[in-house]
Amino acid sequence: MDKTQTMIIDYDREEDILYISLKPGQEAICIEKGNGLLIRVDPDTSEILGYTIIDFLGKFEDELSSSVRVELPLLFAQSESGSIDQIRS
Repeated sequence: MDKTQTMIIDYDREEDILYISLKPGQEAICIEKGNGLLIRVDPDTSEILGYTIIDFLGKFEDELSSSVRVELPLLFAQSESGSIDQIRS
């Protein structure tokens, strides 16, 4: 059985929004982390399903002549009550 997963990255040039989907089509809740970063998370497992970065290129206007590095969290911590509390990277 092939266990390959495909990450889908879409960029909306008109709105300057970058969409990164790790598991497209899966139901998720959206958590806003500030500075235009939205993280889509599985409400039951806290698994990160994707990211939305608003004003993506606008954040890097001064750096566009060089490479751009974006760091995104990989795991959420879940409290004993089951609510998502913080991000672990």
